[in-house]
Amino acid sequence: NNGDKTNNGGYFLVTSFSRKSLHQTGDGHFSPIAAYHEPTDSCLVLDVARFKYTPYWVPLHELYNAMVPVDLATQKSRGWVLMSPPARNRKINERSMTNE
Repeated sequence: NNGDKTNNGGYFLVTSFSRKSLHQTGDGHFSPIAAYHEPTDSCLVLDVARFKYTPYWVPLHELYNAMVPVDLATQKSRGWVLMSPPARNRKINERSMTNE
């Protein structure tokens, strides 16, 4: 897996971006990224506001540009974070799966 943690169970990527930059209503927003499609250089955004936006593909350069605007609350640009469950929870889950 060459150190790519996104292929390991439990890891996921979340992005913070400006909806305005993607021509959507609202502004600051967080959503997980479900997939990357190399031939089109696009990411699949699983919008957490499912009532408003279904999952959609966005070109990577557009998503990057949507992370650049400064957030008024923090005075910093937005970005992304690679998340995983705490190590303690992983050990508990592994132990409970082996005991079943």
